[in-house]
Amino acid sequence: MNADTHTTTHIMLIGYGKMGKLIHSLAIKQDIDVCAIVDPLISSPTVSHSPTTHTTTTKESALTSPPMFVTLESALEYITQSKNTFNDIIAIDFAQGNTLRERITQLARHKIGIVIGTTGSDITDDELNAISHDNAIAVLRGSNFSIGVYIHTRLAEYSAQLIRNFSGYDVSLFESHHTEKKDRPSGTALSLARTVLAHYDPHKHKMDFNLPIDMAPRKDTLYISSQRLGTEVGTHSIDYDSSYDRITIEHRAKNREGFARGALLAATFIKNRRGLFSTEQLFESMFKHTENYFSDELSTDGNQSKNQTKDEL
Repeated sequence: MNADTHTTTHIMLIGYGKMGKLIHSLAIKQDIDVCAIVDPLISSPTVSHSPTTHTTTTKESALTSPPMFVTLESALEYITQSKNTFNDIIAIDFAQGNTLRERITQLARHKIGIVIGTTGSDITDDELNAISHDNAIAVLRGSNFSIGVYIHTRLAEYSAQLIRNFSGYDVSLFESHHTEKKDRPSGTALSLARTVLAHYDPHKHKMDFNLPIDMAPRKDTLYISSQRLGTEVGTHSIDYDSSYDRITIEHRAKNREGFARGALLAATFIKNRRGLFSTEQLFESMFKHTENYFSDELSTDGNQSKNQTKDEL
């Protein structure tokens, strides 16, 4: 089933840190309704355990100041009572990964689709696929929602396919993030490594992290180096090195806006869909539309050129 773009998208934000706040501000600009915010660290929740105490006087105040909850349970109770107002809700989850499975189970029980931006969880895609089908909802999981990172990943795939035909090159990955990021290496770096290994020299089929100084690199292993520094938003680079040159393919995030925009695109994408999806499917659907557009334009131009040539002859 295709997403319905003619009705308002309602978003529940789970996790109201830097990413949650940025998604909220962008949603306001895009006229996307944030119907609830959940974060256990909210100091002054609008509603704690009594959903009926919250009232919204205007559409504008609901858009800019949605009800805030310290627990998902109280938010779900509020939404259940307001179901006639908030249909087809999508949750965007950027909270901590240690309780992700519990949150997904609760959301699925209430038929709420889920965009998962949380990393560091051990929940598997098989589990998410079963949850989505058992509850007839859509789940989209991504380690990175940036369009630029998707393009970078496609470049990684293509470069690995090219360079595997030439001897003398070795490959390594590097990622750098702010000091508050808990997982290492990043989920995006792991995804990049899997992409490179799938299309590079078949003799290099393993990955490892931060090669010790006193250890020689193994030829069958792709090494990922990680750095945590200051307020670095996120840098990922792939290096192909030989005795005569080096090729570097790098993506450097200037801020978190690209990730936040991608998360909102993901919420719109899974609306009225069912099943487990990935950011690759999201962005491929966008690029497919673009490719079709340019293909049609080129076809039209080509036909015109042929006709003009025929007339001239």
